[in-house]
Amino acid sequence: MNKKLTQSQLIFRLNGETVNIPAPNGRRLSEILRKELSAQDVKIGCNAGDCGACTVLVDGQPVCACLMVAEQAEERDVQTLTGLHRDDPITRNLSESFLNHGSAQCGICTPGMIVSATALLRKNDAPSEDEVKDALGGVLCRCTGYRKIIDAVMNAPAIAEHCNGDVGESVRHLDGRAKVSGELRFGDDVASKESLEILILRSPYHHAKFKFGNLEKYCQDHGLEVTLTAADIPGKNAFGVIPGFIDQPVFAENMVRFKGEAVAAIVGLASILSDLDLSKIPITWEVQSSHHSSSEAEKDGALQLHAGHKHNVMCRGFVSRGTAHAA
Repeated sequence: MNKKLTQSQLIFRLNGETVNIPAPNGRRLSEILRKELSAQDVKIGCNAGDCGACTVLVDGQPVCACLMVAEQAEERDVQTLTGLHRDDPITRNLSESFLNHGSAQCGICTPGMIVSATALLRKNDAPSEDEVKDALGGVLCRCTGYRKIIDAVMNAPAIAEHCNGDVGESVRHLDGRAKVSGELRFGDDVASKESLEILILRSPYHHAKFKFGNLEKYCQDHGLEVTLTAADIPGKNAFGVIPGFIDQPVFAENMVRFKGEAVAAIVGLASILSDLDLSKIPITWEVQSSHHSSSEAEKDGALQLHAGHKHNVMCRGFVSRGTAHAA
C-alpha cells in the first residue's frame, strides 16, 4: 500500500455498518477498533502480531489488527467476533461447539480463535486436523493445550452437549457464553480513560550496570504520577515460581542479567505514557560482556547469574527411566 496517508477521515464498514472517523494518522487498526469504535471484543495481547488475540476479518481474510495500519481498512469490510456471532450462522454454530467442548477457558484468545476458525469453515466445512492447526496457528492459547479448540472446530463429539447438569455430568462453563460471543469484558475493556497505567522500563542490553538520574524531576517535568524502582519494594526484592528458587528481582538493582529485565516502572495517564520518549529517561548504562549459550555459561570462569549456582546450573537431579510394567 503506497498511497500517502493524507485523508482527513477514514471510512470503512465495521460488522456491516459504515463508520466514519477522523484520520487515524497511522495508528493501529486494533487501537481504532477498541478506542474509537468501542469494539472491545477485539483483544490486545502482544501488540506485535505474535498472539493473534486481535484477529479480525478484513474482506473475509483473517489479519492481526495490531499489525494493520488503520488507513489500510479504507472502504473495506471489517468483521469482529461480535458481528460474526450476530450475523453468521457458521460462527454461532462454532460458538456452541466451543461451549460443548469447554474450549473457552480464560477467554482472552477466544475471539481470535473463533474469527480465524470462521474464515476456515467458510471455505471448508469439513477441514482435516492439519488444516485446522494451520488456520489457528497464528493464535496462541495458554489454557487449553489446543486439543479442545481443535475438536470444537472439527465438531467432534462432545460430552457436555446433551447434559442436564446432574451430579457427575460434565457441563458447559457457566460463564462461557459471554466468552464465545465477544461480550465478556476484561480489565482494559472497562477501564476509564482517566485510569492510571503502568509502563515497565526494561533493559535494552543483555548484561549491563546502570544508574538512575533524577527520576523524581523527570516525573514532575512530564506530568507523571510516580516511578517505582527496587528501592520501593517492601521486604525482599525477589520472586519466583519454584519454592527454594526465589531469585529473580522484581526490579533489577544496579545490574541487569538479561535483555528485557525490568529496572523500573512509570505510572501515569495513558495519554502521557504513549507520548513519552523513553530514550530521554534518566538512566545511564554501562554495557558488560555476556554469554549467549548454555555451553558458554557452564564453562569454568563464566559470568555467574547468581551466587551459589556454580556453572550457572540451578539444580541437578536424576531421572530413572524404563518400562512401566517392569517397574
